[in-house]
Amino acid sequence: MTVEVVRGQVKTLLRSGSDVHVKAGQARIDLVDGGQIMICGPAHFSLLRAGSSITLALDSGTIHAVIGNEVSLNIYTPQIQAHPISIGNGAEDVLVGLDSAGAMCIRANKERCESSSS
Repeated sequence: MTVEVVRGQVKTLLRSGSDVHVKAGQARIDLVDGGQIMICGPAHFSLLRAGSSITLALDSGTIHAVIGNEVSLNIYTPQIQAHPISIGNGAEDVLVGLDSAGAMCIRANKERCESSSS
């Protein structure tokens, strides 16, 4: 992990195997292949990457991932494994939250494409 300041903003470059703690507030991970992972603290997770596959092991906190077809995302918690699957070519949108007492929330959403008829 490396930290640098770019135009007044602190940027942290994560490497595969990074152990991430967000003590309070929000953090955002911009993926090189496109998409974002937003984190609401307090949160703790580990991040692994192999090729175009990302594995996120969530211990606590809430993550909201919006990714394209170029990235395969697996989210592990002590209770479940979540793997969003794209239907069509739309972005995958998943929210997974886990608090320290073990309560969990999961939401999967896909933006609808509206087509016009002639």
